[in-house]
Amino acid sequence: MAAAEGWRSAHGIAEQSEAMTELIRLGLLSEIAKIFWLVSDKTPEKVSQLADSAMSDLNSPTLQKLVQTE
Repeated sequence: MAAAEGWRSAHGIAEQSEAMTELIRLGLLSEIAKIFWLVSDKTPEKVSQLADSAMSDLNSPTLQKLVQTE
């Protein structure tokens, strides 16, 4: 809980529950990015670069194949 409070305070978030939601969302996005890089056989970039490029890769053919349903 101390980490959430620190995150909340550092980013000017009003409610602790909002800070927890944001931390969980960021954690899930990080895990999704790791799986994407593993499946697409790419070498993971530095974390800061990965965050910048992850959104542009969401429309990649590899990811589209992963989420297609029959």
